Amino acid sequence: MGAERQEKGKAHAGGRWGNCTNQACLVIIEGVNNFQLYLAVGLPTIAVLASMVVSLVQISGIREDMRALRIEVNAKFDGINTKIDLLTGKVYELMAKHDA
Repeated sequence: MGAERQEKGKAHAGGRWGNCTNQACLVIIEGVNNFQLYLAVGLPTIAVLASMVVSLVQISGIREDMRALRIEVNAKFDGINTKIDLLTGKVYELMAKHDA
């Protein structure tokens, strides 16, 4: 059994996978073809990229909502400022009438 393991280890020594002498490593190397390797690496990569795109779309939507809310709040404050300026003008008119 030991000699058989050494023979298989020598068959793969110095190859793409380096010096691999244990049986499990040999089974993995011999049992995986290129398509399976690309699938094993590609699918998780595609899943991560898809989740990033979804996150960016959500962030963009939130940003647009915040921009619309900010515009609405600024419009309300502008209306309040206009009313305060009008009220201040009326107070000055009343003070001028009272002093005269």
